[in-house]
Amino acid sequence: GSVTRDLSNEELKPIAMKYVDAKEGEDFTDAEVQSLGHLLCGLADHEWNRSFKFISKARLLKMLPQLLSINCVSNEEMKLNWKSKLPKDTVDLDIVNLSWLASILYAEDLDDVDYRELTGAAVRNLGSLEASSKESLSNLNPQAASLISLQWIEDLEDVDKMKAVAKSSGEDPRIRTALTAKLTDALGSAYPPPLPPPAREPRNAEPQDGGDNPGARASALFSLITFALVVCISSSSDLVLL
Repeated sequence: GSVTRDLSNEELKPIAMKYVDAKEGEDFTDAEVQSLGHLLCGLADHEWNRSFKFISKARLLKMLPQLLSINCVSNEEMKLNWKSKLPKDTVDLDIVNLSWLASILYAEDLDDVDYRELTGAAVRNLGSLEASSKESLSNLNPQAASLISLQWIEDLEDVDKMKAVAKSSGEDPRIRTALTAKLTDALGSAYPPPLPPPAREPRNAEPQDGGDNPGARASALFSLITFALVVCISSSSDLVLL
């Protein structure tokens, strides 16, 4: 019988590129894009350059639904390809639906982007955090912030931006460990700073209105017992007189 085995993406990439070359400048069809799938994401720079030459802007726009579902991570050269081929004003999609392409197409206008809308895939393509404001970084949702590269944190020098990422990333252990070390070193003291001990009230402090005071309770109880005795004695006297 025949023997078959699954091929890895690395083994399939050369086959995919032969297919791309065989197109000889013709546009990809939707079916071809779907068939290539994640292989398009794994292409090297020069392979992307060749692929972009074979894909018209109109076809690329039609391919976007399939490409955006792949969640690619682009390097600087790939980002330049995307921005030159698809200026953001030619794409009729909002930040959320642009997914991983959002931070690429808006790379030069990040101040116009609401970071609360960036998906995790878009954050993975942000690149240097120095280009983002501290206000924007603090607005990242925790799931998206957890995908920030540790190398970007290592390269970050702005203390306020470090604190902003610490705020938005929540308790993600990977990010928290990296930022704690960086901020402790930058501030020269422990980060986050230890909480101050709770204030202790003096032992003889007067209670707040409505507070609990054992002395007051005892005094009230004594008054109540005294009143009850007076009532009982008065009642007994009335009975004797009768």
